[in-house]
Amino acid sequence: AGVISSAVGEDAELFELAALISDPGAPRQPAHPDTPLTSSPAVCTAFVALQDIDERMGPTFFLPGTQFSAAHEAFNLGGASKDNLLRTTPRQLGLLKQGDASLFDSRLLHGGSANASPRRRVLFYFSFKARGAVTPSGSLRRELRGEYQLKDLV
Repeated sequence: AGVISSAVGEDAELFELAALISDPGAPRQPAHPDTPLTSSPAVCTAFVALQDIDERMGPTFFLPGTQFSAAHEAFNLGGASKDNLLRTTPRQLGLLKQGDASLFDSRLLHGGSANASPRRRVLFYFSFKARGAVTPSGSLRRELRGEYQLKDLV
């Protein structure tokens, strides 16, 4: 909770609560941010592994440092600028053990790798949105939106 509250505040609202499933044979997901560039973090997301995730299962890849304006500008320009950004930015894989979590700023470029294993990859995920942040809608059911804050759940 300390890391999340330092990013989006203790009054951040529960924004997403769902499971992300990658079936065997699922292709790689393109790199993307979950939310547009803002001057400060709008959403902090946690992916929690429900089983050990190895490289063959299509772990999430993260491109560290891409939550800032220079990276978003290069990414949004497309063409050679985007290609260079994606080619030269080191990738970190979310190789997690059951119960481990990856926390990330929703502006960070990331994506799911191809699932080349015979097993389904399942991540439980939740996100908290900074109070007042304008974002695309999350996965939380409408009747639950705005009902829970980080400080209420800690």
